[in-house]
Amino acid sequence: MARIWPFTLRHITGRRAAGQRIGGGMIDRERPLAFLFGGEQMQGYAGDTLASALLANGHLTLGRSAVYRRPRGLDATVLIERNGKVTPVRASEQELYDGLVARRAVSIFPWIKTAIADPGEVEHVHDHTDVLIIGSGPKGLRRAVLAAESGADVILIERDFEPGGRLLYEAGSYSGLEAADWRAQMITHLKAQPNVRLYPRTTAIAEDGRTSVLLEERVQDYLREIDPVLPVRRLRHVQAAKTELETGQEEIGFVFQNNDVPGIFDARTALSLVRRYAVQPGDRIVLYGNDETIYAVVPLLIKAGVPITAIVDPRTMVPARCHQLARSAGIPLYPGHCIVAARGRHRLNRLILRKTGDDPLQRDIHLDCDALIQSAAITEEQPPVPAKGRGKCFADPEKETLWAPDSPAYSLLGRPYPLDGEVIVPAEKLPALRIGPLKSALERAGAVFRTQGDWQLATAFPAADEEEGIAAEREALAVRNVAGLGDISHLGKIDVQGPDAAAFLARLFGEGWAKLPVGRLRHGILSREEGQALAGVLGWRLAPHHYCLTTAAPSQAAVLLRLKEMKPEEEKLAVTDITDGWGALALDGPAAPAILAESFPVLAQESSLPAMGFVTFEQDELPLRLARLSLSGGAGYEIMTPAGYTDILWNLLREKGKSRSLIPVGTLARNILRIEAGHIGPAEMHAGVTAAGLGVGSTTSPGHKKEVQLVGLKPVSGAEDDKDTARLRAGMTLYEGDGTPPGGPGIGTVTSACHSPTLGHDIALALLTEGRARTGTLIRAVGEGGKPVIDVKIGPPRHLDLQKERADA
Repeated sequence: MARIWPFTLRHITGRRAAGQRIGGGMIDRERPLAFLFGGEQMQGYAGDTLASALLANGHLTLGRSAVYRRPRGLDATVLIERNGKVTPVRASEQELYDGLVARRAVSIFPWIKTAIADPGEVEHVHDHTDVLIIGSGPKGLRRAVLAAESGADVILIERDFEPGGRLLYEAGSYSGLEAADWRAQMITHLKAQPNVRLYPRTTAIAEDGRTSVLLEERVQDYLREIDPVLPVRRLRHVQAAKTELETGQEEIGFVFQNNDVPGIFDARTALSLVRRYAVQPGDRIVLYGNDETIYAVVPLLIKAGVPITAIVDPRTMVPARCHQLARSAGIPLYPGHCIVAARGRHRLNRLILRKTGDDPLQRDIHLDCDALIQSAAITEEQPPVPAKGRGKCFADPEKETLWAPDSPAYSLLGRPYPLDGEVIVPAEKLPALRIGPLKSALERAGAVFRTQGDWQLATAFPAADEEEGIAAEREALAVRNVAGLGDISHLGKIDVQGPDAAAFLARLFGEGWAKLPVGRLRHGILSREEGQALAGVLGWRLAPHHYCLTTAAPSQAAVLLRLKEMKPEEEKLAVTDITDGWGALALDGPAAPAILAESFPVLAQESSLPAMGFVTFEQDELPLRLARLSLSGGAGYEIMTPAGYTDILWNLLREKGKSRSLIPVGTLARNILRIEAGHIGPAEMHAGVTAAGLGVGSTTSPGHKKEVQLVGLKPVSGAEDDKDTARLRAGMTLYEGDGTPPGGPGIGTVTSACHSPTLGHDIALALLTEGRARTGTLIRAVGEGGKPVIDVKIGPPRHLDLQKERADA
């Protein structure tokens, strides 16, 4: 019964118990889950959130706000403890799991600071799609199905751990099915589509330009122990041709004094508690709304057995059907009344109502309650000014923005798509050492690993008691005579796509790149602003507006930065690092074509692959991109596959190559093969050299002098001091061979050197002033400190005659 007085009564009640379990819901009562909150042992069920489980155990006030230290309810930030680490999360978004340990995040005392540990690794992933759909409610599911059936590539994301949006709690029918059955049918259909990716536990947090959206995926929120292999968070940079926002409307609430006290719920949250989590929000519930939405809640709550104390409607003209609904349900209705204040120390225990229009007596109506469910709609009728007195009134309870007379008459309750305003994107945080997808498989094959730049790479596969360098020479010789298989997943891979992609790359590398046919490859040199060579690049034309660029691992970061610097803002173009998304293998040697034919019989139906050509295909659900090219200069192929399939590809090729003596090959052997073939690498990208100097087309700065040129060197004598042990080494300085003592800066530098097991002597690549004009002449290579001194003969960069091998390819 409502009490009416001409004065305001301060009614102080004790702390009441919070909600309780009721029947129904989507929780799995066959799977109870034990958890700790603040040291107290409790129980929930699979399908609960931490917030719903706490409310079912009588806990509604879960923390304090950061600014005013006011009590906070189910949306409070709590701290989850796992593996000695502490992670801050919203209680309403934390999926319950067995053994979860949590505690409050903010103390009531400002001087007590709660230490928050490092939340863990952050991984950045780059995705491309035709359609990105944000929100998996009824409209989101329909749009995803229609887009997928039209042949588009679709990404559908959902912030919740269960897709479905309001289908998880609302009643109704869709296409003749109950909401829950229709949801299950649609999700099953989408998961079966190969062109649909569904990402739960993922929130859209920022927009970057017209086509890029940043998504945050909570990877390990549902795991009891942190998996050290997986990141804690994954940031997905999605390039989407079209983005569809289907998150529903923002929830708004009414402005009144203490409108942030725990126990005040929006209609969606309340229905979700009742119909999804089977938790009753309170024992004396008041409904507050100014449209039909709040009345639609009534039969759902009654059906669930949830008691309703009263309905408050600020409209002066409430439709007759609303009066009839309240009468038939036996619920007191307060038309033309507004809530001007809420009372309650730790949770709601009383509401103060006031007449919407002029009331000479200014009578306040006091309603005892322990929960308020509100649903506000912006109308021409403005609610009255909140009551004066103790307590604060918030225009935005979450941000703790206080209400002012010039503020809107409604408060903001939810942000389903927080893309407005400045968003600080955390930097990628990965282990200092990068490890490729084949690390375990290479270890089993007997690899020796060394750190090269940011990567841990397999340098060789030595036999018992075999030295690493000897093993590398054995592997290189095997490639020349039979076949070798090497891991090249660490190669930098950059995706360039958009209507302006061809014109953009033509400006950087020459017009030939724009004319490159789809399915063909082309070498290029990316130059610095002043025209000097920065890095070697191999271009793959995947489609008329789509290229993939590969480059050596040490050059990847510099190439990506240079491409982004050169990209005009007005061009329709996306440049994305996809290195970690793809694994790659190199199959080289005279037996490579036969091994390839046995491994991929589907290719027997294809026409012969041309040199510097590639084909994309699938065999036994293994997606592949196969190119005919070789670092060794002879018969060879490079094969790319998504990172998760790399070990399958490795095992397949090794199995098919057993009968042909295929061996694994490390980076040292591949470097020997590269130098023998005269191919440029990162070591050849010295200051002063241009693309023309390296023998790869024209430079981006045609006026630059082409003086420093790439040449090959071979020794014609030993060292003057020790002819048996002198070896050519990278970094040696080159001097004229006219007999004058070496001194000064010299005329060039040895950039790469090795012992060639095929030729039986040392060879090298060097950058030499006017090098090609000196072909056939003798010069001197001098080590640091003037020793050793080795006479070398200048020749072309290619040391081996690989014409027969190239023909066999």
